[in-house]
Amino acid sequence: MEIDLSSTTTLDLTSFQLHDLDSVELPSNLTELDLTANRLSKLDPRIENLINLRKLSFRQNLIDDAAIDPISRWESLSGLEVSSTLKELYVSKNEVTKMEEINHLHELQILELGSNRLRDWRLEDLWLNDNQIESLENIAEAVSGSREKLTTIYLENNPCAKSPNYQATLRQMFHNIEQIDSNIFA
Repeated sequence: MEIDLSSTTTLDLTSFQLHDLDSVELPSNLTELDLTANRLSKLDPRIENLINLRKLSFRQNLIDDAAIDPISRWESLSGLEVSSTLKELYVSKNEVTKMEEINHLHELQILELGSNRLRDWRLEDLWLNDNQIESLENIAEAVSGSREKLTTIYLENNPCAKSPNYQATLRQMFHNIEQIDSNIFA
């Protein structure tokens, strides 16, 4: 019996004990791909071509820095980019020690990296513009590991950007800030 996956938009392969995806059909119209709890140690290059992909999970695999690195090179395919559609990336419980060069993932809203081997988080730019962030109170806590490294923050078009002393408050929170929205201080 052959299964037609061509119209499938969600593919959940959780706990299949997969070492690779060679035997797996990846329909081009996938919006969600869950590869949680397998034995994957590299990214299948076909994932880059899933131009409708919104959610990708590699939780609980054997993913290390070399395996995650291809994400930094995902580029356009016929003018369409997976980098412009991916909203959620889950990489927890792996062997990742660094996560760099993901600024091209323009639509990314959730990046889960818990229970890895991260030594240092190198967040220098934080772009949260055009959202509904009401208060600055939780911003510093959310990026506490990058507090000294953060040099650029975009919060324009959020309710918090209209608060009194908006820029002064951010400059007190982040001592090395060089740019707030389009205002450059350095």
